[in-house]
Amino acid sequence: MEFVFSSLTYLLLIVLTAVLLFLIRDELKTKPVDDVVNMGLVDAPAPKAWPIIGHLYLMARYKVPYRVFDEIMADLGSVFRMDLGSVPCVVVNGLNNIREVIMIKGDHFDSRPSFRRFNQLFKGDKNNSLAFCDWSQLQKTRRELLRAHTFPNATSNMYARLDKCLKTELTEITDTIDGMADTGCVDLKNILLHSCANVFMSYFCSTRFSRTYGRFREFIRNFDDVFYEVNMGSPCDFLPGLTPLYSWHFRKIRAWSSKIREFMETEIFNARKAAWTPGTKPVDFVDNLLDAAMQPDRDDRFDLDTGLFSLEDIIGGHSAITNFIVKTLGFLVDRPDVQRRIQEEADAVIRASGSIGLADRPHMPYTEAVVYESLRLIASPIVPHLANRDTSVDGVRIPKGTTVFLNNYSLHMSTELWTNPEHYSPERFINAEGRLEKPEYFIPFSGGKRSCMGYKLVQLLSFCTIGTLLSKYTLMPVEDVSYAVPKGNLALPFVTFPFRIRPRSLKKQ
Repeated sequence: MEFVFSSLTYLLLIVLTAVLLFLIRDELKTKPVDDVVNMGLVDAPAPKAWPIIGHLYLMARYKVPYRVFDEIMADLGSVFRMDLGSVPCVVVNGLNNIREVIMIKGDHFDSRPSFRRFNQLFKGDKNNSLAFCDWSQLQKTRRELLRAHTFPNATSNMYARLDKCLKTELTEITDTIDGMADTGCVDLKNILLHSCANVFMSYFCSTRFSRTYGRFREFIRNFDDVFYEVNMGSPCDFLPGLTPLYSWHFRKIRAWSSKIREFMETEIFNARKAAWTPGTKPVDFVDNLLDAAMQPDRDDRFDLDTGLFSLEDIIGGHSAITNFIVKTLGFLVDRPDVQRRIQEEADAVIRASGSIGLADRPHMPYTEAVVYESLRLIASPIVPHLANRDTSVDGVRIPKGTTVFLNNYSLHMSTELWTNPEHYSPERFINAEGRLEKPEYFIPFSGGKRSCMGYKLVQLLSFCTIGTLLSKYTLMPVEDVSYAVPKGNLALPFVTFPFRIRPRSLKKQ
């Protein structure tokens, strides 16, 4: 059959062709270059999923849930998908792939997943948090304000201030222990929580509280409950349909947060705000917050409420550090050989200077290695990231909105990278010259712009506290108490294992 095209037909064809070319051009113009270049990406492979719960059933196979990642990685490769309930996730394994996420493509993965359980702690908005917020100009401002305090230069006034605050509280700890009639079963966590909280209070807020002050004890307990909560997984994080069953638990979480806020306002912030004079040279972090919040015409939404959230968040770091120190002591209580090596370093420093301070770290490399080894065994996978755009890792497509787990647990427990990784051995961080050495594949605090803001304080306070305690005492187990320190998790229950403490005297040369 012969087709006859009229002038109208030709006109319609021309118009349709022009429209099609325009749409193609517009699509290419608006489509991100990265998407065009990465048309050949592969989808992340995934193990078999169950209806509704997805791959959550796999996480229940091990006492340390993250161990299942090794099993899946052996079958599917270093980047694979896991659907945890209704939450699409990707697990990223291997140093180079983790670096791609946190360094090379840091701006692709600088958001955080939104778990309703965590939102309860921050007035319903995760962005009030320092750790769980998405990246923004506001978050950049908060980190810049904190930096001088959480990463003090060794020659700075802040470093000297921290050293003084720390020595004051360590003296208070040892005086408390020395004053006990019975040191056969000591709740060290409770003692350390109070003193570590006062280090943070005196350093960041220029105030401290008595051990007998009931409101401060309640404040410390609330923070420790919050820390335990954020380190525990919950089915409602991944199965929103279960949320109504957790209403009572959400009320409890909000109560902790509300009481912490009330304490900070009434005991610290309100009086400081009322006494603040613009133009005053800041002395501590509270001053810096007030100075920043009072500046006119800010374009980053930083205000007094934001400042108070930042203050609460960083003060809460005392609980993380205390839990870490107690876990480290749990490792040491059955290892007298490790204790003796710390004591030898501590004795030499005390003979030279009278006490252990931050400046003594270069002289106590083994003690610092103990901190590293505890971090290696305890640290769980880095706080999850969220892809804020369609992107990729190692050639694997990562859709926008995917929760990304960076599996440093497997990195720290790899038999290819570490000799006998299940064994507690601080010596692995000491080189042939006897100096502390940190391998590039040891990344307990993440990296890039979402790295932990408090990691330097963890190292500084843990070093001084462990060194000082073991210079004064030897730790021994309490009969019938298990010191099986949970691995892959930072938190301990508020009531945890006690210690038997034996005073020691400094050996003379």
